[in-house]
Amino acid sequence: MIELTALSGKKILVNFDLIKAIESAPDTILCFQDGSRLTILETFQEIQTRYIQLKKSISEGEQKWK
Repeated sequence: MIELTALSGKKILVNFDLIKAIESAPDTILCFQDGSRLTILETFQEIQTRYIQLKKSISEGEQKWK
């Protein structure tokens, strides 16, 4: 899960595996597999960076268990 900010300013945790697409025009909108959508304050690039960090930390965690 990654922490993002809703338009209201509230911090939310989002399960990245449930996201189908991310739109950036001009607001950043998460499109989920169930058809729901969520507009957030972070930019597309910020989300991409957090996703890469998440996957990297998961990968490193798996390597520690081997």
